[in-house]
Amino acid sequence: MKKQETEIPAGYLRVTEVLTPYSTLGELDPTIVSNAADRGTRVHAYCESHALNLFVSEVDEDCKNYFEIFKEWFDEMVESVVRTECRMNSPTYRISGACDLIAILRGDTKPSLIDIKTPNSPSLSWQLQTAAYQMLARDILSVDCHRRVCLMLPKYGNKARIMEYVEHDKDQQLYLKALELYRFFKG
Repeated sequence: MKKQETEIPAGYLRVTEVLTPYSTLGELDPTIVSNAADRGTRVHAYCESHALNLFVSEVDEDCKNYFEIFKEWFDEMVESVVRTECRMNSPTYRISGACDLIAILRGDTKPSLIDIKTPNSPSLSWQLQTAAYQMLARDILSVDCHRRVCLMLPKYGNKARIMEYVEHDKDQQLYLKALELYRFFKG
């Protein structure tokens, strides 16, 4: 297995940066986006702690429902954890991404890539984002994820929603085309 990276090398693009031209986040109030990003970061940290079986003493009020739903889903669905929050840097594509969780789900024998999401509505970009992460997990971590799942945690409510993407090769090719176009226009 290759050395775990923690930094993004100079000249590398974030996986999600490539998809920003196709996102509607730029149309939203920047304060709302910033607050949601901060909350999402905290939710991810709580979820990672639970996945690693670490003690979580107190959860911020605005993160509680997200975290409770994650714990319920995780405890019911995850057989074993392969990796959490791992930074992957591809020298081949000069891209960098950090997937939230790679785990073997109950009933499966192969790992699944799970990306934790806190927005209320799914984004089309998630399909290509997880395809890039799947490609990076294979190339950098030597982990072949046979499933790609976005786990949507609700602000209110009591059930996680699952978005699963199954056209792996097609989605990876679309991501690589988006990367090529991004570099064409942005340099």
